[in-house]
Amino acid sequence: MLVLVAGDTPDTPLAWARLQSGIVTAQGVAARGEAIPGAGGDCILVLPGFEAQLRILETPTRSGAQARAAAAYLFKGALATSETDTLFAVGEAINESGARLAAAIARPRLSAWLARCAESRLAPRAIYLDCAIWPVESGSAHVVRVGDRTLVAAGALGGFTIESDLAPALLGPWLAQLGGKVTRLHLAGVAPEQIASSPGVALPALVFDQGVDPLHVLALASTAMPPRMPNLAQGSADAGKDQRSPLAPWLLAAALAAAAGLTQIGVTALDGMRDINAARTVTAGAEVAFRAARPEVKRITNLRAQVTAAINSAKRVAANPVLVVSPSVTAMLVAHPDVQLDEIRHDAPNPAVSLRFSSMTPAELDAAVAALQQTSARIDVGPMQAIDGRSSVTISMGAL
Repeated sequence: MLVLVAGDTPDTPLAWARLQSGIVTAQGVAARGEAIPGAGGDCILVLPGFEAQLRILETPTRSGAQARAAAAYLFKGALATSETDTLFAVGEAINESGARLAAAIARPRLSAWLARCAESRLAPRAIYLDCAIWPVESGSAHVVRVGDRTLVAAGALGGFTIESDLAPALLGPWLAQLGGKVTRLHLAGVAPEQIASSPGVALPALVFDQGVDPLHVLALASTAMPPRMPNLAQGSADAGKDQRSPLAPWLLAAALAAAAGLTQIGVTALDGMRDINAARTVTAGAEVAFRAARPEVKRITNLRAQVTAAINSAKRVAANPVLVVSPSVTAMLVAHPDVQLDEIRHDAPNPAVSLRFSSMTPAELDAAVAALQQTSARIDVGPMQAIDGRSSVTISMGAL
């Protein structure tokens, strides 16, 4: 069996060990894109503990499916990802009360690790967390340096994995929370001065494990995992008992997708025919109503475009007050050729239009203003002035 001990990220090198009859026969480190000698097929992947969360699910459940559903509530509010983007895995019961270990990991992160294994033509049949599988004796805790991270394991009492620079600051408070349940602290690759105790809490007895190879320990532990340990590769420990072909889920999914697709096509076709008939009825009624409202339209070629044009035409007058006053002003200028329009101004949103007229003859200008007053009741006439030798008057006409 080939065991991969992951680095801190999918881009960092993978440590690997090959076991036969419980003995490590070969080991090495493979960078990304570098092949592992003889790699191919199944393997076991050991991830850093900080890639997931591990908790005890106290709620008794009858099956793995029920346990995974309960795990979603156990981790609710404690994850950075949504429930749909999180994979929950549970192990078998660890005691008579039915408590189980439950793990939660972000699906995108797990996919990144699986893609990393696929580059070496490997498919993990089991994925465990390093701090969860490190073997621990009762009443003991282990602090092990693995590369740039430190693994802290206390068996059923819990554990964690963290960057080595941050580990010393957390070990003291963590031991204090255990309330003296740890009597021996095993150190591997960690100096005693890195273990700081919290005020008022005595450190347990320190045991120095010499010559410990973390890769060997994790590799051996991962191949002898009891079913109580959550398997992140399968979603639950009991999924590993399913001896069906690995293609069976995909074939079932494909069959269901095909059936759903055919059903949807039939429903869509039926709805489409109904929609076409309904659209024809609505269009015919709309054309009748449009012809009644606009009898000058001779032919309807594009009902939507023609209705839009009619609406825009109706709105144009209100949006452009100048168009309202133009007919009466034009008629007045035609009737009084000695009067000329010198200026026209409209300041939106004011509906009134300001016009300045002038004439060489004041009487003619008065007659022109009187003509405008007859055509529009909303007119305000300003005082007559002399500008450049011509009589000039400014009036304000309101749009109807």
